[in-house]
Amino acid sequence: MPPCRSVSERNQLAQANLGLVGYMVGTLRRQHDGLRHLDPDDCFQAGCLGLLRAAAYYDPDCLPCFSSFALMCIRQAILHWAASPRAQSLATLDPERVESWEPATPEPPGPPPLAADVEAALTKLPAATRWLLSRRFGLDGRPAWTLEQLGRHLGITKQWAHQRQQRALERLRALLPADGRVDRR
Repeated sequence: MPPCRSVSERNQLAQANLGLVGYMVGTLRRQHDGLRHLDPDDCFQAGCLGLLRAAAYYDPDCLPCFSSFALMCIRQAILHWAASPRAQSLATLDPERVESWEPATPEPPGPPPLAADVEAALTKLPAATRWLLSRRFGLDGRPAWTLEQLGRHLGITKQWAHQRQQRALERLRALLPADGRVDRR
């Protein structure tokens, strides 16, 4: 569940940080040749969707700096949109010939569904191990954390966070037999 209490709070946070979208559009258009042929306004709109997603999922208790988190979400949204067939077709359209079109509605964000066997195995893990895997891979519906973010939150180095992740994955694999079935006893 997103930490923001209401849509108005999310919108206020996003509106206060709209400059981040413009900054990221300019940066990406300079760095990526594939974005130069796209309309900057279209890139800006895609970035705004990323900003709204960041505002909805930002948790100040876990992530210290909203702008760093938002820039990552904005960048991802712009690059994802630019790679889509819709963006490529818009880049080749003649604006004089376009009468009207309906914008595509974005899919609501959320975690991918887990296989029932993996979910069952996760419930058998200790709470700390479950928490680590959920945060690292975004299994709880929030954006996945980097090893650096995990380390910072736990007060350990990135390398130690990686070792803890590997141990957690080994524990999970131990509960998943070779045929992929979980003993549900």
